[in-house]
Amino acid sequence: MDYYPAQIIAKGVKIDRLHGIDKAQAIQRLKHGKDVYTTKSKANTLAKELSQGQGTWKDDAHVIGGYRHYHDVCHQHRSHIFFGDPHLPGGPDKEPEPTKIPNRGVRS
Repeated sequence: MDYYPAQIIAKGVKIDRLHGIDKAQAIQRLKHGKDVYTTKSKANTLAKELSQGQGTWKDDAHVIGGYRHYHDVCHQHRSHIFFGDPHLPGGPDKEPEPTKIPNRGVRS
């Protein structure tokens, strides 16, 4: 299965990777305002299908722990087609920068 149910929760996005769904089930979830996770190319394809070939609406992650995602072009269904890695502190899809500690010297 290449598609997974997803849900926005308080701490980001929860992806149910244990219960994959097929493309038809993914489209039905999206039409009912529910979210899905898949690869970037499949996310783009789903968004185009929901938009009846009229285009897509690509969005960056809005919150820490969220994902970049697509919508149908008119945002009629109010659902999200997530892809990629979660948004981490420091910017979209970037590893957090290590905390710098000043060098205090070493005593011998």
